[in-house]
Amino acid sequence: MNCFRRYFSLPVILVLLLGLIVSACKVGDEDPFLSLRSRDARLKANWKLGNMENHYEIRVINPGVEPQVTVIHSSFNGYDMHVRTAVNGILLSDTTFGFGHRLMIKEKGKLTYENTLIQTLIGVKSTGEDNWYWLDTDKKKARVFLGAALQFPTMAGLSQVPQGVVLPVGSLFTDFTVDGLRNKELDLTYNKTMEQVTFTGFQQITVSSKMTFESN
Repeated sequence: MNCFRRYFSLPVILVLLLGLIVSACKVGDEDPFLSLRSRDARLKANWKLGNMENHYEIRVINPGVEPQVTVIHSSFNGYDMHVRTAVNGILLSDTTFGFGHRLMIKEKGKLTYENTLIQTLIGVKSTGEDNWYWLDTDKKKARVFLGAALQFPTMAGLSQVPQGVVLPVGSLFTDFTVDGLRNKELDLTYNKTMEQVTFTGFQQITVSSKMTFESN
């Protein structure tokens, strides 16, 4: 007992306990080490999309026809959206346009969003509203449902989808993993693979996205 007291004083024990509590409450890898505000409080804010990397890979396999692989990659740097589309390694399109996105997450599960598309120095805005809620049942709040709020930026370039491919647009990019949630930064990721048999063959769609928002 005396040995225990010598090496483990009360302040040391309190520090160890605090470390265990903080590590248990820390959900995302990019969450702050210690925050006095809950994940709910940190999420409810006005967010501006700062950067995004979004990737589609669509494989179509039909009998008697060479397999077709369409890759659509879009990146956003806070000002411009760059979209590249390639089919079987051959570049099909390469476009850049001005873009902006704002996401306002509010009380009582409400949210509003605003997209701004800029072409030839003219900005066109579109707005909408939806609901949000945490998807986890273990109370860790690691995944969040955001409705259709982020479908506009993440679906850039889908006009190049191969003929016959059916995308479940209504269910794409509605739920996200919250990798980091600080007072001034929100990191979201999305990964999904869908496979389905069609009337003519088989298709596989892999989608991944990483987005960083800044509070304003």
